[in-house]
Amino acid sequence: MKFDRYSKTLLAWDGSWTYEDLNIFLAGPSLTTPGVNMDFRGVPDEADRLNVIAYLRTLADSPVPLP
Repeated sequence: MKFDRYSKTLLAWDGSWTYEDLNIFLAGPSLTTPGVNMDFRGVPDEADRLNVIAYLRTLADSPVPLP
């Protein structure tokens, strides 16, 4: 997979995303993760963010338990 359009900040991310990381990132990527360059402004509504995270969880082979 080619990742040349990802920002250096995202390419440098090392580790696993936690539910808290995803919630913060989805709230405002460029505000919460300095150096991220993307057109996505974020999901301001927390219920919507939780729904996105729940959906992403369904895509995992072995989803991490919810907190």
